Amino acid sequence: MSLRSSVPDPLVGPARRVRDAVRDATAGQRSGWAASRRRRRVEAKADAPTPPSGETRVSAAVCATPRLAVGLRGRWDVTEVLVLQGVDAVERADLFLVELRGAAPATATLTTVVHLIARARAAGVPVALWSTEAALHEWDPEALEALLADTERREGIRLYVDDEARATQWAEVSGLPTAFLPPAAAPEIHAPRHVGRLAHREEGIALVAGERPDVATYAPAPADRLDARVVRSIDDLPGDRPVLGHYRAVAATGGHPGLAWSVVEAAMAGTSIVVDSATAPLLPARLRPHVTLADDEEALRLDVIARLWQDEVVEREALVAARAARTGHTLGHRAHVIEQDAAITGSHVCRDVSLVVSTNRAHELDNVTENVLRQAEHANGTVQLVLVLHGLDLDPAAVRKDLRAKGVTNVEVIAADKELTLGACLNLGVDASDGKYVAKVDDDNFYGRHYLTDLLDCFTHSGAGIVGKWAHYTWLRSSGAVVLRFPYAEHRFEKLVQGGTIILDRDVVTDLRFGDLPRAVDTDILTRATEAGVRTWSGDRFNFVSVRGVDRHAHTWPIADTALMNRAGHVAFFGDPREHVEV
Repeated sequence: MSLRSSVPDPLVGPARRVRDAVRDATAGQRSGWAASRRRRRVEAKADAPTPPSGETRVSAAVCATPRLAVGLRGRWDVTEVLVLQGVDAVERADLFLVELRGAAPATATLTTVVHLIARARAAGVPVALWSTEAALHEWDPEALEALLADTERREGIRLYVDDEARATQWAEVSGLPTAFLPPAAAPEIHAPRHVGRLAHREEGIALVAGERPDVATYAPAPADRLDARVVRSIDDLPGDRPVLGHYRAVAATGGHPGLAWSVVEAAMAGTSIVVDSATAPLLPARLRPHVTLADDEEALRLDVIARLWQDEVVEREALVAARAARTGHTLGHRAHVIEQDAAITGSHVCRDVSLVVSTNRAHELDNVTENVLRQAEHANGTVQLVLVLHGLDLDPAAVRKDLRAKGVTNVEVIAADKELTLGACLNLGVDASDGKYVAKVDDDNFYGRHYLTDLLDCFTHSGAGIVGKWAHYTWLRSSGAVVLRFPYAEHRFEKLVQGGTIILDRDVVTDLRFGDLPRAVDTDILTRATEAGVRTWSGDRFNFVSVRGVDRHAHTWPIADTALMNRAGHVAFFGDPREHVEV
């Protein structure tokens, strides 16, 4: 029973009826006020992404809406060009990108863009034309002739369209090399960093369609918890801020072509997505299986109602959709395609990660092997295992051979004297590693398939130097209890994360090193990182379990199991949690 329902109503008889009548009469007005306040909050501008420093990047002159111009800064050194004063920037760039709506420039005047394209080609700068509303426009041959009127040579000009069905047609009509380049989003903008965990998002669902949705069809869902938003063009929602990502869920219906970009952006921000059968085909193929498809109006109504109240459903769906969006539908992915087509060498987005494991328990080697082979990133060939045998009487060469025979091909095995501290062993592992990122991995914990994938993504959207999980599940094998610790600490900066989940940027771990300590090396390096101005990001709670064996003295941290059942967490359930945490 809620606190409100447990308090006696002081009004009786006529007074209560008057109050209820007033409340009913003003319900629509109050709902409008709530929606207006919510709209102001969700449309607040997010911080623009800060371009990485210290690497050679493609210099791009961009004549486009903020959705592309701002979002591409995560990949390119972008100079926005909207007027003829930008000619010098175009001629010095590695690439000139023009966003089109149909065959018309999306921002600057036709005269300006015609002149800039001609100057770019005269300077030998490749030109990319990207029509981001291809499905809403017929290709106009006369518009093409006008756009390229001052260009004698069309070599070096490529056309991209965001509607796969139109790509062949537009190639035939335009005579230009044409490719399908689907909707995308910027993970630095459409990110948990800006919208936070579910408890901090708007307690409502965005109903998005080409025509104004009828909120009444979703009864008994409260009308003031549903925001009806009309999206007929991709400009109806600003793409340089995570508008839909601020909602707990989005229901996109009606199959209007302008919806696709907004849905991809919402998914990337970590919002649960529901679509009808008309809208699903508009989504990129890689994202489509990871959204909820409602087959009819009744299913859609029930799906919306469920996502108003069921946090676990929303959080698990949102994580999967966000992963799918970040894995294949960032503006960085689109920029890479354009770079390849233009024969430009862009910066390499490195996700190589070294897993440093220090163990003094030979019986846990199988668990280490299983954790490595389980990782989706391992299949990409980007994972290195550095195994430090701490005082174990094992032949490193034999262990290495055995690991390679089991499939862990990129592996280094190091023997460490038993007199060395844990911190010293970890530093041996760091010195032998070669990944862009270094992950401290414990030998007895469980790491789910997408553990590395999701945490490595956090480096991009958070800008942190260290990532990990402060919100996490702990399995107490002695009682079978599974404790969810620090549940509030998802998708936010924290001073600490669970020791077995620490992943550090190579520069950070090289500068700080692990302390020469027998225990508490995790807290030590995280504390020193904070003092040095390095920020630590805590991701979601899934895909990891801290496993506490029956003998607590077998752990580096020999705390009693009952000491973990405190205000910092709660017992979530009993039993094996590994299937539950894999999302």
